[in-house]
Amino acid sequence: MAEPYAIFKYVDLNDPCVTAGDRAYLIGTQDGLFPDMGRAIPGEMGGLWAGDMKLCDGFFFAVDDVPLRACDAFEARPEGCTFHYRLQEAGLHVARSQFIPDGEAACIVELTVENLRAAPRMAEISFTVRTDILPAPGARSRREPGRDVCEFDARTQAFYARDTFNPWHVCWGAQADAAVLLWDLPRDIYGFGNTAGRGANGRLFYRLRLQPQGQATLRLFIAGGRVARSQAEDLLQRLRESAQDLLAKKRARMCEVASVARATLPDADIARAWNWACVNFQWLLRAVPGGRALCESLPEARGFFLGDDEEALTAMLPLGGAQTLEDALRLLRDASRRDEDAAGPVGCVVGGIAADGSALCQGDALTSARFVSLVWRVFEWTDDRAFLAEMMPFLVQCMQYVRRETRDLSDGSRVPRETLRRLALRYAGMLEALGYPDADRWTALAEGVEPEPEQELAPDAPLSRRAAWHGARGHVEQMTGCVRRIAETLAQGMPGALTEEDAADGAFVQAKAPAGIVWPMTRYLFGLHPQSPRRTIRWEPHTPIGWDGWKLEDLRVGDTRFTVESRRVSQGRAAYTIRASEPGWTIVTVQDGAEERHALQGELTLTMPD
Repeated sequence: MAEPYAIFKYVDLNDPCVTAGDRAYLIGTQDGLFPDMGRAIPGEMGGLWAGDMKLCDGFFFAVDDVPLRACDAFEARPEGCTFHYRLQEAGLHVARSQFIPDGEAACIVELTVENLRAAPRMAEISFTVRTDILPAPGARSRREPGRDVCEFDARTQAFYARDTFNPWHVCWGAQADAAVLLWDLPRDIYGFGNTAGRGANGRLFYRLRLQPQGQATLRLFIAGGRVARSQAEDLLQRLRESAQDLLAKKRARMCEVASVARATLPDADIARAWNWACVNFQWLLRAVPGGRALCESLPEARGFFLGDDEEALTAMLPLGGAQTLEDALRLLRDASRRDEDAAGPVGCVVGGIAADGSALCQGDALTSARFVSLVWRVFEWTDDRAFLAEMMPFLVQCMQYVRRETRDLSDGSRVPRETLRRLALRYAGMLEALGYPDADRWTALAEGVEPEPEQELAPDAPLSRRAAWHGARGHVEQMTGCVRRIAETLAQGMPGALTEEDAADGAFVQAKAPAGIVWPMTRYLFGLHPQSPRRTIRWEPHTPIGWDGWKLEDLRVGDTRFTVESRRVSQGRAAYTIRASEPGWTIVTVQDGAEERHALQGELTLTMPD
């Protein structure tokens, strides 16, 4: 991963942090500890979670009988994080790196111990895991947990713990060639004390041989979930055999994700925040039965959601996440069909999905309207007609339901009238694209919706909304000012995580905040509004005062990759260039109020007002 994708932090290390994967994630604090934290289950939202199951409250180390209580520096990277400890009196430097492998309900930890002295020595490591096996909050399958019991298996050199009431397991151990010197079940965690809950402590001791001013690494594993004991053993063995490959694959995947829609800007803070936005979305992606979806925030709002508007989910489109968004919409459709109690009438879309795949909350006409609009946004960006045809039978049901609930789109009490007008036009466009009848009838319905007066921006509106409001009115400098304030949160709280002013208490990774950067910049700075079914892009770029230019590379729209860039040529004008990997696109610009159409055959450069 390129160097801009590493952020170090040295102060306020009691802030929370996440190490994330699609099947598990780990919540702790940046000093390397695992205090009781969270509200959904009071004090229990930290620790290692795997799907709809919490595995443990955390894990704790001591080196040569010195507990690693608080690190000196925290390092965040897209694929994981590292805690750096300086044990001056012991003459040691310790780095604890951890990541969650793709596709595995596990956490892999590498403890690297460096000998700062000129003589060889041995270092003794104690590794304690405190279990706390619990189901996720809000899961339909939530069952009463029992107490945790654990035992050491000398054959596999690992601890295995289970819930006494349920078939829930967690196991932990080290790499295959690291023999356990001793093990025990301490009442309290040495040097730390116990966290709350009914968990058990299992401690393992290892020894590392250190050369003069040399170092050695011990690789450790914590894994489990809704598995049998034999499955836990198999998972641990698989991790032992492939840990290095899993890390390499995760780094390569994150590099590939970060390579899409790369931005180069004069404002380094905004550029870095844009380039970390894709990482935020990856941190929030979770595997659920049937696919993957985006959760709203961590650690509290862990459900996979439809959102309070379309922007948070659709912000994945400019960042190469079209397939992920399609999968998430399929999950919402299937959950709505499957769970009539939560969804309500036919065509009513559930408000979200719990980690076990069940409906999270009841839907209404507004959630159905948002769902239909999301399908349109995906289609507008990708021209994926197969996906649209797959979704259309359910869209018909959704629109019939919305029409009933809003009295032929005349009642704006449940769904704002402007949303209804826009929804009817989008639905008509989808019908027309597939050759379905009734497109004209829905267009006529849209034209009959009485427009609402334009709303003024509320003084307390969140930054994402303010950025979009200013951008839509051509206030590019004010828009970038709002975006910059969101970008400043990248180095605050959890390094690499963007948050909004109105983030819920305890939320420190949030889908809404990166969307507040991605969409205003895509639409109103880079000026791109793809209309992929027509092979058309409306292009109205801007260059803020004081900027000499900018560049956006490898933006993927449908089957085409675009690069757009700006170069200032005078105080009020800039030369804008757009390049496409595939021919046949039309670029639509507006200059002096007049619309102009340009055929894009490879590259097009236009000089326009900034």
